[in-house]
Amino acid sequence: MGGDLTGSLEGFPERFVPSEMRGRIVEAEHLCRYVWAAPAARGRRVLDAGCGMGYGSRMLMEAGAVSVLGIDIAEDVIAAIRPDAPAGVSFEVGDLARLPVPDASFDLVVCFEAIEHVRQPEPVLDELCRVLAPGGLLLISSPNRDVYTPGNPHHHFEYLPEELAGALGARLAHVAMLRQHNWLAAALLDDEAFAASDGRLLQGLRVHKVAARDPGGEVITVAAASDSPLPDLPPVAVIGHLEELRIWVEENRNLRALVLDLERRAAADRDDAVRRHAAELERRLAEAHDVMAEENRNLRAQVLDQGRDAADRDGALRRHAAELERRLAEAHDLIGRFNRSMSWRVTAPLRAAGRLARSGRRAMGSRVR
Repeated sequence: MGGDLTGSLEGFPERFVPSEMRGRIVEAEHLCRYVWAAPAARGRRVLDAGCGMGYGSRMLMEAGAVSVLGIDIAEDVIAAIRPDAPAGVSFEVGDLARLPVPDASFDLVVCFEAIEHVRQPEPVLDELCRVLAPGGLLLISSPNRDVYTPGNPHHHFEYLPEELAGALGARLAHVAMLRQHNWLAAALLDDEAFAASDGRLLQGLRVHKVAARDPGGEVITVAAASDSPLPDLPPVAVIGHLEELRIWVEENRNLRALVLDLERRAAADRDDAVRRHAAELERRLAEAHDVMAEENRNLRAQVLDQGRDAADRDGALRRHAAELERRLAEAHDLIGRFNRSMSWRVTAPLRAAGRLARSGRRAMGSRVR
């Protein structure tokens, strides 16, 4: 198979590619679900919805399925895996929200590592139930968004365990929840089991557990649902390599370095923003001072102009009053000189007689009227 089929985006692979992820915990995670589902495939028509690279479809066929149809929306992936499909397995391109198969076509529907990749999961659940035959079994998984590492750009909606149980219970009468989590194991094995790396069942292996975790604290929630009573599906474990711890430590170190670098950049950006903001405030304050100074100069000029106008008005009034006083003084002086003149004194008896004659005429006139 040529080309990159992982569909990586921002460092997150979209799908598990066995040849590139061999021995890692991600392989154990993906194989674990199909190992658990395999016993239910015997004698059944199986749909592997969101089959990816088809490794699970092959496992279900090897477990005794009558037939397996793997459906995935990635055309390049289906084109890559179709030529190597084993007998009884077929692969088709299809949208999980509009499955290209008739109603009640399958006795077992498996949907692992797929429901979180669709934007509208509810129509997908409707479709998975539509193609399930009466008495058929649906096995499905979803990352638990309270625990699963956030930030995967391929994931659109991750169910909480109780949400997945409720969604399935609204469609099928019988629902059982299982919890998938990663554990660190110490195994004591014979040579054949010690050398195994193909996901085979280790006969006679007894698994004991010393670490506890409350239900709901799992990374992946897995559910079985049917309209009939559920079959017995025993728990399973798939062991990965301890080398995974070194990879986790290295990835954690790189992640911490990335986070510290981002924090430093963010702090520098904040400092730059603060400095720019302070400089802008200083500039605006200087502008405000300039405006206030200009307004103050204009106000002082207006006050001075008004003072000069008032002074001019006062000066004009004073000059007018002085002119009136001067003219009044001239009039008084003229009257004084006239009264003191010889002609005025000599004609005084004549003026008195004239006044007497005028007053007599006014009196006679008033009696005539």
